[in-house]
Amino acid sequence: MRRIGIFIALVLVVHACKKETVHTPPPEGIKGNASAVIVNNIPDSVYISFSGLDIATGTLPHIMEFTLPPSDTLVIPRPDLKDAHRYKYEWHTKDYTYSSWLNTDMAGNYKESAFDYYAEAQDYVLNIDGVQRNEQLICLDGNGVSSTWVAVDAFDTTGASVWDSLTERERMHSFVISRFHTVRHSFIDTPNKPRTTSLAFALDMSQERMWLKVENKADSYVLCNNLAPYLSKSTQAKDTLYYSRYTRDSTGIVHPQPYYLLKRESVER
Repeated sequence: MRRIGIFIALVLVVHACKKETVHTPPPEGIKGNASAVIVNNIPDSVYISFSGLDIATGTLPHIMEFTLPPSDTLVIPRPDLKDAHRYKYEWHTKDYTYSSWLNTDMAGNYKESAFDYYAEAQDYVLNIDGVQRNEQLICLDGNGVSSTWVAVDAFDTTGASVWDSLTERERMHSFVISRFHTVRHSFIDTPNKPRTTSLAFALDMSQERMWLKVENKADSYVLCNNLAPYLSKSTQAKDTLYYSRYTRDSTGIVHPQPYYLLKRESVER
């Protein structure tokens, strides 16, 4: 009987120890196990940069960089992510023909790539996708911060040059296109006063041509590499664009002549 009692006591002790181990709380600060899953849907390698800021304070940046092979998936595990951080991320292929800089909504406005990370949540699935375009090569020469463009010629509706007939005021047009999706237009207004507008632009991704549009009461215009049907001229050169003002009336959008030829003067990096 004594041996049986000792055996029962040992069983109870082992059972109690197992129960305590199973219910041991996780270490403080490590709650949840959400991962970030990056899916590359592009047939090329992409370079991805993450910048995380503490949501509550906006401080303590957390920077991560990855290279993801074509049509591959990467899982960023919980220990590599900071809880309650807002992660903005940018990505591009080596030749910049695919890039998050080209992410736009239906109206052509830029959509920032970001997510708020919380460990106590389901995994975050981030899809890398897009259409091959040349806008970033034209506007920023790939990895530039901005580019400067200057008017060098102008045309009427027949495509004939009218540059020599323009006044100095009419010839003075320059543009600075920024990686922050804004463009600065410098010109001389009707009272012969220098003027500058700095406005956000939209990109028309529905057509093959490059079509950058600014629409504002102070200044509405397009910068593009094909102005058809308003002007029968187009270019594939990455350092050449056309500039056209536009207005709206009862018939719709009107692009008055002259139409300007722009040359990229410089790229700031």
